[in-house]
Amino acid sequence: MSSDVPAVAEALVTHAEAVCDYADHLWRVVGNLSVPTDLLTDTRDTAKVTYSTEQMVRCFLYAEIREFSHNGLADRLHTRPALCKQFGFTTPPTQQTLSETWRALDDETQRVIDESAIAIAHVAHENDVISEALLPTSPDEDKRDTDEQAAKQDREWKRQKATKTIRL
Repeated sequence: MSSDVPAVAEALVTHAEAVCDYADHLWRVVGNLSVPTDLLTDTRDTAKVTYSTEQMVRCFLYAEIREFSHNGLADRLHTRPALCKQFGFTTPPTQQTLSETWRALDDETQRVIDESAIAIAHVAHENDVISEALLPTSPDEDKRDTDEQAAKQDREWKRQKATKTIRL
């Protein structure tokens, strides 16, 4: 990929903001995103693959936001035909296909997906598409000063996350 990772991620997030105006579910937001595949690097032989780069990027964005493993994502796709349809699949990909496709994306493309997913989750939350419980769950690494303070912050963060989940 010869493009700038933040610029590609920003394009995805900007479009997600527009889609949030009319979408009522996360899978609809991600399913309606315009993915700039010409700016992403997929090393698979696109003439021989069943699932396009655009379909798979949507899948990975959804999985990253929902914090699904490839196995969890494959299970979700097998049990939710509407999700498959929204992502453009006629049949759901297997866990092996998801894992192989992820490995076929270069590091910058994977970064675009990771960074975009975090920002899209925040945009979706701000537009009442998803609840706060679905926001990224990792504590802020930059604010840690000492090991003791980090442990205290982790405990507090886990307590808050558990409280939010229980409220839901």
